[in-house]
Amino acid sequence: MLAKIAALPLGLVTTDAIAAEFEVSGAPALAEIGVTVEHLSAAEMVAVGELRSECPALSIEDASAFVISRKGGRTLITGDGLMRSMAEKEGLSVHGTLWLLDQMVARKVVSRRDAAMALRKMVDVGSRLPANECERRLKRWGKP
Repeated sequence: MLAKIAALPLGLVTTDAIAAEFEVSGAPALAEIGVTVEHLSAAEMVAVGELRSECPALSIEDASAFVISRKGGRTLITGDGLMRSMAEKEGLSVHGTLWLLDQMVARKVVSRRDAAMALRKMVDVGSRLPANECERRLKRWGKP
């Protein structure tokens, strides 16, 4: 699914901290599937540390994504409620998992059926996606 997300014409950018996490998990290198990987400068690493001091619940990876989104005026894509609320407070554009699925269906990167199956799996494993929004999509896409 990651390669399909990267196929969207969004110009995805991530940090080296996040890219390293994917490589450890055995996933394909993000750069290989078209995601731009930014290396944080010393000043940006300081900003990551300050952000984590203000909000200890943030991981280094989440804080690094927040810092590069804030720096570049980029849209933050996250499934984390805390990051979403922080982004909204700072006036950043922010989207989540359901938006990504919507984009993949709209751009025919995945079929409606495949999107419904992926969403059903997420719901079944206990994701904290809004139930009413999930049901609305499952009705529109067809239950898997």
